[in-house]
Amino acid sequence: MSKTKTITLIAAILIFSVACLQTEILYTPTAPPPASTPALTKAPPALENQENPAGAVFWPITPAPLCATVTAIEALHLRAEPSEKAEHIQYLMSGEQVTVLDPAGRWWKVETAAGRTGYANSKFMEASKCQSQ
Repeated sequence: MSKTKTITLIAAILIFSVACLQTEILYTPTAPPPASTPALTKAPPALENQENPAGAVFWPITPAPLCATVTAIEALHLRAEPSEKAEHIQYLMSGEQVTVLDPAGRWWKVETAAGRTGYANSKFMEASKCQSQ
């Protein structure tokens, strides 16, 4: 193979590789993708669930739930606000699993299996795989 053909082939492969990396995952069906489909690239709000000029349909991402298990020795206070001085709503027992709604900072906003929402100190919780409910 000549040097020119080799350089042309390598350039074509690089261009194709870059194009593949920049391509968003799009679906063209008229129904949302099945739940087993991997996460999709979120479309801009103006294009969400609408056809774009190329004919592809964007579908919004549904993030997988984030769960945590209480690691406190006995129990952990669930509070109404993210503060140690906030009203105590209920106890979260050691080993209890909760759904994490907002894992920002020291206080995580969580939801219990009973549907109660509040804040728990992340120091006494550990991220865990969600158990099917």
